[in-house]
Amino acid sequence: MFKKDYQTSYSQCGEDCIINFLRNVLELQPFTYLDIGANHPFKMSNTAMFYKMDFRGVLVEPEPLLYRQLKKKRKHDKVLNCGITQTPSEGLDFYLLDPPSLNTFSKEDALRYSKMGHKIRKIIHIPCLTVMDIINKYFDSPPTLISIDCEGLDIQILKSIDYSTVRPEIICIETIEYRNDMTGEKIPEIPLFMEKMGYFVFADTFINTIFLDKNKWKPK
Repeated sequence: MFKKDYQTSYSQCGEDCIINFLRNVLELQPFTYLDIGANHPFKMSNTAMFYKMDFRGVLVEPEPLLYRQLKKKRKHDKVLNCGITQTPSEGLDFYLLDPPSLNTFSKEDALRYSKMGHKIRKIIHIPCLTVMDIINKYFDSPPTLISIDCEGLDIQILKSIDYSTVRPEIICIETIEYRNDMTGEKIPEIPLFMEKMGYFVFADTFINTIFLDKNKWKPK
C-alpha cells in the first residue's frame, strides 16, 4: 500500500498547492483567508484545501444560492452574502449569468459576456461592504491570504486595501480577461499596481497570479 504523499487540489489550476507550499516554507502560522467571490464551496476554490486542513476564514459571495451552499458546506467559515465596493455602499446591481462563475457587478462585463452567448439569468440588488470593513470586523489580524475573483472589479478591490495597515502575505487574483474562445489577454495593470505596493509575482498559472509580500521572501 502506498503512503498518501500527494495533495488534492480544488483550485482551477493548482493555485492552492502553490499557496500551501508558501504556507509551509514561510511557516505562516496562524493561517487565515479572505475569499472574495468564493462561488462554490469546493469546485475551483482557492481556499477549500485550507478549510479541509482546519484553517478558517471569511467567504464573500453575492449570489444567494451559492451563499446558501457555502453556509451549508463550509459551516466553520464566516460566510457573507454581500458584494465588495471601494467605498461604503447601500448596494449595487448584481448580474447573474450562465455559468455562475461569470456573475458580476460590472454591467459592462455582463453585456460583453451576453454578446458571447452567456445568458443573463437575472439582475438582483445586493448590499455591499468594503474590504477594510470586513477585515476590521472579522479578523483579529490581517488575513494571510486574500483570494479575489470578481469578474471585472478585481483591480478596484485591490486598490481599496490600505496596505500601510493591512498586508496579507499572499494575494491570489485572476489576471486574465475572460473570453469563451480562450483568447483573453493578461491584465497588465494588476502586476504593475502590486509591484508598487511591495509585492512580487511568485507564480502565474496564466488565469491567476499569486503575489507575495516582498518582505516575507527573505533568506533565513
